[in-house]
Formats: sequence, structure tokens, C-alpha cells
Amino acid sequence: MRGNKGTSRRASPAARRAAPASGAGLRRLRTPFAQRRAKKIPAASWPVMAALFVALAWPAAYLVFQYRELHTSGIVLKPDAPVFYSDQFITFTLAARNPVTRAKLVREGLPPVYILRDGQPVATIGGLRAARVSYDPVEQVWRGRFPCPWKPHPGEYSFSVPFKGKLADEFHADTFTIGRRSQAPVKKGFVALTLEYAGWHGALKLRTPDGQPSDWRAIPQWARYLGADAVWVLAGRSSFAGGRTWDPVDTATLKKLGAECHRNGLQFGVWVMSYMTQPMGADKSSRYKWSWSSEQGGLMETKGISLSDPQRPADIAAFLAPFSRMPEVDFLGLDYIRNAIGGYEMADDFYRDMDWVSKPKGWETLDAKGRARAFAAMKIFGKDKDLVDAWQWWRAHKAAGVVRFVRGRLGGGKTYWAFTLGWEKGWQHGQDPVMMRDAGIDADAVMLYEADKGQYASMMKDWGAYLDKGDLQLLAGDIVDTPLHQGGGSAEYKRRLEWAASDIYGGAPADGLFIHDLMRLLRGRLAPENTQSWAQAVRQTVESYKAMVGGRKSSAPARGALLQPTE
Repeated sequence: MRGNKGTSRRASPAARRAAPASGAGLRRLRTPFAQRRAKKIPAASWPVMAALFVALAWPAAYLVFQYRELHTSGIVLKPDAPVFYSDQFITFTLAARNPVTRAKLVREGLPPVYILRDGQPVATIGGLRAARVSYDPVEQVWRGRFPCPWKPHPGEYSFSVPFKGKLADEFHADTFTIGRRSQAPVKKGFVALTLEYAGWHGALKLRTPDGQPSDWRAIPQWARYLGADAVWVLAGRSSFAGGRTWDPVDTATLKKLGAECHRNGLQFGVWVMSYMTQPMGADKSSRYKWSWSSEQGGLMETKGISLSDPQRPADIAAFLAPFSRMPEVDFLGLDYIRNAIGGYEMADDFYRDMDWVSKPKGWETLDAKGRARAFAAMKIFGKDKDLVDAWQWWRAHKAAGVVRFVRGRLGGGKTYWAFTLGWEKGWQHGQDPVMMRDAGIDADAVMLYEADKGQYASMMKDWGAYLDKGDLQLLAGDIVDTPLHQGGGSAEYKRRLEWAASDIYGGAPADGLFIHDLMRLLRGRLAPENTQSWAQAVRQTVESYKAMVGGRKSSAPARGALLQPTE
């Protein structure tokens, strides 16, 4: 009965012995080759196989790369930065990807590279119209440079290279921008009173505006009396006495002076004499490279540090660093931020950067001092206008580079100002206010002194023609000194500073004024006048300026109510 439920019948033991195993039957059906078992590759053979693969793969990849290179078109020009500024060289790299094209351009020469603005070629410094380009055989690219023109228009610029035929179709160039740095604003109607004093500030003995004996605390009182908004104090100078880089500075008193200014509603700043030194006798430091000036006896080493010296920018930054961290300090200033005297020791550096400018005859046969002497003679003669233009731009570029370094090292927590010489917009002494703005200066204090009436008028004309209101923050200043006003005294001082205050931009007022300086006002060359009459002229000038621009008027007592003669 159980067999009817569908269960299979099992074979007898004898039948199972007679039947071959299923596996054995399958083996009888396999070929002799299938009967062999697959052998494992010995582990030691893998490195050999890998080396063989690499040996075959790398040549194949190289051939593929060369094939792509030979069949890849494209001449690409890229600026080295998306934005350049007035104090910089515009630099770029040009690459020809096809090696045949590259070899042809190396052999035949690259066509000129032009800079365009609104589709029109831009001329630049020293008569240069096309960029200076050289081939780098190591990187197999062309590198070019083009100095930014004086006061360039901000905006987008492009490159143009007059390739012909197929190369013109393959050429591509990225655009770039010439930028303009924003400046930290000074208050409307801003006026600074300077104090140029080289001694220990804690030991300073002064009189207050009402004639009372005092110390450094009289400084904010004078600033308020004259209508100033800030006090700027000389803090750093180098005489190298005792082998020191910087003269000792009374940091503690300057910090207290800053706090006292703040309590009186005034801002406070310190400045450093950057490249001019006052060595005591033969104490000039061997730490620096010195500037050479051309004198009747030939080239003479001066007491000015060379702008090419590699150490001075770091020393300036190190000196100002403690003040940059003081909450009592609002401004950091740079004076003599230029080659103070001469600069002819930089002749080789100049021609290395500005190599299209004509050189003196026999240049290659002269030694370093001979080249500097020949260059000085050629520049002073002044017949080669392109040379003079290039020299002025290059020195201003170097000075701006120091500003960039110092500001980059210290950061932007303070407002930075620089003193600029008034002659020829600063160009005559290697400074440019637009470059200074872009390098990091927030307020450009123009020293409109050491000129007679005709020279002063010439300076005013130059500044008005070069700058427009809004280009930067320009502070006009004059010096309290009778001989430097050719006997005109305080009345001539007032006339000149009021003119600059109202018209430095050729029809627009200055962004501020500075009064140079309190020590001269109290102890300077004032005869036949005195401190009282000069202070009255200063205060009247400040008041008229603030009334014109809408600045805050002085909170000090009315004119003449405090001041008594101090001589």
C-alpha cells in the first residue's frame, strides 16, 4: 500500500555495484585536454608580467600623447592674474600646444603682443607700445610683461597678437581687469597736526595755547585749538647710534598720547622715516645698501637707503608692528617712501626691467659703477624723454612695492598715509599718488613746500591737470616757516594753503589738510612774526576750509581767546 503513494523504488545493492558512478561516466566523455587540471601561475611571475605591461604601455601612451599633440591646435595667452593695478607690470604666459607650431614660432619669432582697451591699442611707459616677450625653453612657453600706464583707466582689457591664417584661428586670449583699490575714508574736512620731533617724547617740554608750561599733554590742546581732527607724530628714525637700526622710541608715552588724543575727540597716528637716515658721524650701518647721487666729483654714497635694499621693508614693518596692534593708534604713516637722494646705484636693476629703453654708449664694457655714472649723466641731461619717463615710473613702482610689503605684513586694521613730494605730482622724486593708492595708501599727504610763488603755481597746475576729485584722498599741506615762504610769512602761508585746499583737483577741494608742524610753530623760524600770528593764520585757514567743505568746526575757544605769545 505504501508504494501506491508515489515513492521511488530504490535499486538493489547488486545493481548499484554494477552501475558506474555518474562522475566516472562524464570523465569518459571529456577530451584528453579537458582531463588536465588548470595550473596556477606562480606568484613570482607577477612582477615580470607587470614590468612587461609597463614596458609596452608607456611607449604606447607616449605615442598617443604625441599624436594628440601633433593634432591639437591652439595658441593660448593667459594673464598671470585676473586683476592688475597701476603700480604693477601686466604679466602673461603664451603657450602653443602644437610642437610644430611652437618650433616655428621660436624659429621665426612671435608677432608683437598688444594690450587693448575698447579695441584700441594702449601705449605705456617710455614709449612702449607692445609687450616685452621672451621664450622660456624649460617650460616651453612665452612670458611677457607690460608696465601699467600712468593713471590707467580701470576696467576690462584684452590682448591682441596679429597672427595670420590658420594661426589666427587657433589663437585665444583671456581678458583681464585693471582695478582700483578702495581707500579707508577720512572724515569730511579732515585736518591733521603733525609733530616732527626726534627726541624722547616723555621728556618733551611745551607750552599750552594759553602759555602755561606743560609736557606732551599740550599737544592735543594745540590740535583742538587749531581745529585739527588728528595728531600725527614722528616715531621712527635711524641714526644708527650704538649700532641700532632704529633710534630708541618712547612707546609708553606715545601710547598715552594716543589715549589723551582719543579723550579729546582726536585721532592719533605715528609715522616712520623710511629711506632717509640721520647717521651720527661715520655710524652708517653696513646692514643696508646705500643710494648713490651724482655730484660734481662723481657718484657719491648718500645717507639715503637704496630702494633696492632687500632688508629695509621688513625693518619698517617690524618697527610699526607694535603700533599696528595698539588701539590708541588710528593711523600708520610712511615718510621718505622713495629713493631719498639719487638712486643711480639701481641702474642695472632698472635696465633689467625696462630693457627697451636706450642705454648709454659702451654700456656692456663698463663696470657697475661706470654704468651707474653713465646712466646718471644720460638721465640728468634729460634729452631722452622716454628714458626719463621710464625712470620715474620704475622708481614709483619700486616705492609702491615697499608700501605693498609693509601693508601686507601688518594687515589693514589701521588707516595708512604717506607723505608725497609736490614736485611734478611726485614723479620727480619717484612717487605717484595713484600707485600709492593702489599699493595700500589711504590718504596721500602732499607736501606743497620749498617753492617760490611761481613754482607753487606750477605745482598746483600739475596736480589739477593729473587728478580728478574722487580719484583718491588727497591731503594738502604747507610748512610753518618764514624763509620757505620767501619772506611772505604767515600771510603767504595762508594764501597758498587756502588755494590748495579749494583747488588742488583743478576746480575741486582737497579731501583734507595737514599742518606741518607743531614744533616749528612753537620753536621754528617765524621772525619777524611769532607763534601767535602764525597760529592765527593756521587756524583761519582751517576754519575757512571746514566751512567750505562742511566739515566739523573746531570746538576750541574763539580765535585769540587762549593764545598768548610763547617766545
